[in-house]
Amino acid sequence: MKIPLSIKELYASKVQLFEALKESVDTWVEGEKESKWHYESRVKELESFALKFETGRFDSASIFDDFFGGMIVVPTHSEITKVENMLREKFTLVSKKPSDKSFATYSPEHFVFDDLRLYLRFDKEKFLSPKVEILDQLVFEVQIKTFLQHAWALSTHDLVYKSENISWSKHRVAYQVKAMLENIELSISSAETLSCNEIINKEDKRFKKLGRIVTLVDSKWDKESLPRDKKRLAENIFSCVDKLGMTVPDLASLIDESSCNTLKSISPYQSILMALINSKIDLFLKDNPRKLKLLISEELEEILNEENLKYLRDNKYVINL
Repeated sequence: MKIPLSIKELYASKVQLFEALKESVDTWVEGEKESKWHYESRVKELESFALKFETGRFDSASIFDDFFGGMIVVPTHSEITKVENMLREKFTLVSKKPSDKSFATYSPEHFVFDDLRLYLRFDKEKFLSPKVEILDQLVFEVQIKTFLQHAWALSTHDLVYKSENISWSKHRVAYQVKAMLENIELSISSAETLSCNEIINKEDKRFKKLGRIVTLVDSKWDKESLPRDKKRLAENIFSCVDKLGMTVPDLASLIDESSCNTLKSISPYQSILMALINSKIDLFLKDNPRKLKLLISEELEEILNEENLKYLRDNKYVINL
């Protein structure tokens, strides 16, 4: 693209300053953001700056408002406000788009780009380094969006912005996808409410039993002993006791009688295996007709009845590592 010399010179006069701003903001955000958030940033390229300049929609001050821009991507829509509050504690808010999340700037049949954009002013007083003196009062942009919004932007960017042939139909496809993703976001953020709707407010025997197992282990083990993924723990327990023909009340009685929940050297699942193998070996049928597979850790092996463990190995219950 042919770019006038005056625009090149204007760009060159600011680029190093905003690269320094990028370095300071990047360092701060990376230190403050949660590990599950994604962050990336850029200083606007010359061609992009020139194209923006030629729109004529900006004055001499605001032309630089997104010269440096960052983006923070979060898993769910509910976390966007959390990110906004984090940024506003460190930087001064100049403006944001949309300015009011409860007011739409487009008609309901349109699905336009409306991800949250904050325009923030750098304040040297909130940074300890003397190197930030030159960055004081610079304005920059941060977009905050969900991973679904980010995925749409990445996947359709070339269709909407980079296509060699401007195409109504390609734009239509891109924004049809955006409409579908908005519906997905709505379903995710309203899952608690939607799950109570009579159309889908159902359960099956397996999920009912899994829920009862989660409630049981919560009541028998302290929080530090349990994994974050309690559903996976419940599935592991269910897979075992279901093949042995045990009910959840049977399992609760076994835990109480064996005091297996007091063991600290092994996991809750392995503790239940210990109780089953040591006191309920009769439930493990000869030749393992239900194909139950058990992983026995070294720590568990030390507290198992040797004769019972041999029986399990002889009947192909134990997985050999």
